[in-house]
Amino acid sequence: QSSTQRPPLAATPMTTTTTTTAATTAATAASLARLLAPCELRLLLLLLLPCLVRALEAPAWVKDLPYPPRDPADEVPGQPFAVDAPSTPAAISHYLHAGNLDFSALGRPFRVLVAGGGTGDATVMLAVSFHMAQIPAEIVHVDLSAASIAVARRRVEAHNLSGDVKVTFHHGSFLDVRPGDLGGLFDFVNSVGVVHHLASPAAGLRALAALLRPEGGLFLMVYGLLGRTGVYDVQDMWRLSGLPRRAFLEGPLQALLGKLPAGNRLALNPRMWSRKVKQGD
Repeated sequence: QSSTQRPPLAATPMTTTTTTTAATTAATAASLARLLAPCELRLLLLLLLPCLVRALEAPAWVKDLPYPPRDPADEVPGQPFAVDAPSTPAAISHYLHAGNLDFSALGRPFRVLVAGGGTGDATVMLAVSFHMAQIPAEIVHVDLSAASIAVARRRVEAHNLSGDVKVTFHHGSFLDVRPGDLGGLFDFVNSVGVVHHLASPAAGLRALAALLRPEGGLFLMVYGLLGRTGVYDVQDMWRLSGLPRRAFLEGPLQALLGKLPAGNRLALNPRMWSRKVKQGD
């Protein structure tokens, strides 16, 4: 891709957390600083520290509910339903290589790992954009949820891609794999909305770094400080209710959403009210 092209749009920061303790946050930040300081990886985007205040094991709903909710029928060949701007050859070249990456000079397909790919937003965007740019690519989609992988697979199939772009799916955690398990090291790793759910975000970053080539790059998105205002309040209500997640989502939550007072934190954050809570996040 030419370096004279208009730079692709960068991803926008997203969403929020609740706090644990300042000491825990500081310790985790210090751990990450030690991890990344000697590393020569060039990071496409790093919005990590705000998420450290809510570092948890991957929640049970990750395996239970396909996320984000997507319908393969919405895919139009060559037009991904969800646009993931950083996951294109132009964005990768621009942000990681100053627009000077010659994909053809690699002499092999460009290898991409989508770590925690869910129902496939990034995977579909990568596959379609590399196909349209006629750049050979190998894309490996890893996720804990078999249900999410099934949706992602159908979405990719809807685009009738050529053999130059190969997409494979791996059911499991990226914490448990080595490069040899996935065909070797990767040129680029995309991990969106995943690392902050881990018991140790630093361990997650080490695992992702171990899967990258020395000159490789990482696109990382984690939940920000303000965007999810109110969402975690509702999650706490669900935990206190003792109900299964689906039962709470389809019953008490729907009744609650219609009766929120105007000053409620979720009511004041309508973007999350509609897109996140109603869909089970």
